[in-house]
Amino acid sequence: WHSTPTPYGPLWIAIEGLAAKLAGHSLIAVVTVLRLFAILATLLGVAGGVRLAERCGADPGRFVHLAAISPLIMVHVVSGAHNDELLAALVLAALAIAATDPDRLGLRTTLTGIGFGLAAGVKVTALVAAPFAVLLLTRGRARATALAGAGLLAVIALTYLVLAELTGHGLGFLHALSSTSDLVQWLSLPTGVGMAIGYALRVIGQIGRAHV
Repeated sequence: WHSTPTPYGPLWIAIEGLAAKLAGHSLIAVVTVLRLFAILATLLGVAGGVRLAERCGADPGRFVHLAAISPLIMVHVVSGAHNDELLAALVLAALAIAATDPDRLGLRTTLTGIGFGLAAGVKVTALVAAPFAVLLLTRGRARATALAGAGLLAVIALTYLVLAELTGHGLGFLHALSSTSDLVQWLSLPTGVGMAIGYALRVIGQIGRAHV
């Protein structure tokens, strides 16, 4: 990671900086702080997801089983302190807000836009879910869709600009998006095994060509 450009937004970079300041020079302490952020994000995601499930007529209990007590969440997200959990939590909270009182379109659009702006401040991929927020905001009303979409986009952009100004980080991550494939995480068991097999096959192939 040391020599790999970060593809993350200003909010996550600021959180990483805060974790480093709080923990000092201890790597274990830094990881612990980041795991605490992951736990808080999980709680926010569960709250938002349960509210969203209730509003959409789905089973909140099933969502909790998938999003809170799933082994994947505990092992990969919390233990690994993955920032995708914060992204997902902010998106779920924003969608839950969008699915609330249908009579307050302006307020819901503003709060939903702030949620998505914060999520984009973690990773820009959060914006993939923004069109679904527009549908929840307007309940399928064609006349309101364009207005809500434009308003949501404006609030997202404004929120991101505020984050960029407060943190001193802007759109620099765009240059790093093409560098994500350069990072090979040997600490991941499947990745390590796959890379080891790949190198072994290359050696076998080179030996075979040499004999031919």
